[in-house]
Amino acid sequence: MADLSLPVMVEHVGAEWQQGVIIRYQGFPHFHWLQSQTGTGAFWVRDKRYELAPGMGILIAPGVPHRYEPLGNEPWHVRFATFQGSLVDDLQKQMVNSEFVLIEARDAPVYERLHETLLTRLGHEPADDLAISVAAYQLLLCLTRHQKQTIDQHQPDFQQYVGPAIAYMQEHLAEDISISQLAAMLSVSTQYLNRVFNRLVQQTPSEYLTQIRISHAKKLLVSQKYLKINVVAEQSGYADPAYFGKVFKKQTGVSPLNYRHWQT
Repeated sequence: MADLSLPVMVEHVGAEWQQGVIIRYQGFPHFHWLQSQTGTGAFWVRDKRYELAPGMGILIAPGVPHRYEPLGNEPWHVRFATFQGSLVDDLQKQMVNSEFVLIEARDAPVYERLHETLLTRLGHEPADDLAISVAAYQLLLCLTRHQKQTIDQHQPDFQQYVGPAIAYMQEHLAEDISISQLAAMLSVSTQYLNRVFNRLVQQTPSEYLTQIRISHAKKLLVSQKYLKINVVAEQSGYADPAYFGKVFKKQTGVSPLNYRHWQT
């Protein structure tokens, strides 16, 4: 039996798996890594579609609605792994886009090697839970760092506007944040902040703020199961619980209460 006190634990893992159609309107309860080996698959994150050719992969965060299926006549074989643990939430905070990380085929060898290491350690008898946890952490850490590397954080607009905006929203997500006030703090127009944010992060500041607020709400709903919904809403930056419920359902496909029941 796995040591549940370890910071990162592997739930499911495999390779050369012939992948079929999967639809998860409510997302998956844990981090899920999927990488094409042969064939090609289509992967939707909400309404955005990505084609996963051989070598390409995606890490999808917990609770993010998604679906995927093989394309064409050739079977789609994949590597996969799912993870949970106390360090996983910390790794998610390092992701600029906290919903998913997309890996291009040119970077495939790094993640194939890390996944093989994980499979090898899982195959040892008796199992070394600590070594397995270390291998899982290395894979997740590389994936979250990869996303940061694909965003040019040394670009002047990121350093001067986008980075500080992200840091402020993460630190003050429970407060009443106006994007126009945030832009004023950074001495730029709202239009300019929207433009550079979208160019560098592929989201508007409002979309990013909603994303991190709902992500925070998910954690509260699961980790503090007796916390009232109106308190979860308030601690996630929503003064109106009814509006919070509407936003939460739009983002996840379920109400906050149903999400809590589903996760616990």
